Amino acid sequence: MTSTVRLLQVQPLNAEAFKPFGDVIQANDAAKHFSINQGYAERYDRLALVDANDLGGQAGISIFRAKARPMPIELSVLEKHPLGSQAFMPMSGHAYLVVVAPGGNAPEIDKAQCFLASATQGVNYAKGT
Repeated sequence: MTSTVRLLQVQPLNAEAFKPFGDVIQANDAAKHFSINQGYAERYDRLALVDANDLGGQAGISIFRAKARPMPIELSVLEKHPLGSQAFMPMSGHAYLVVVAPGGNAPEIDKAQCFLASATQGVNYAKGT
């Protein structure tokens, strides 16, 4: 078994840098938004698109409770969801790291990127990411 070690630089999460991997989910002035419910709420519209159309897929919502990992983090596995997108939205009020890599059948480790997401940002991985 061959092991590849690569140190990733952490960069701030923003929509432009993350675009090759999916969507940044964030309620900010850059998003299409408008007032609803007689002005008591603001709707931030279509921040990410759910893509689960392959093989009769259906969209679902799950909650994961994850534990913080000790730093520095050493990753040995990257997941890929070939049949649909997958969104993550923080609920803990803490910033978190997002590690992604492009790839076909296997991730292109040499092109992996690490983003620091704020507690107010979610991500929607594009299908196949």
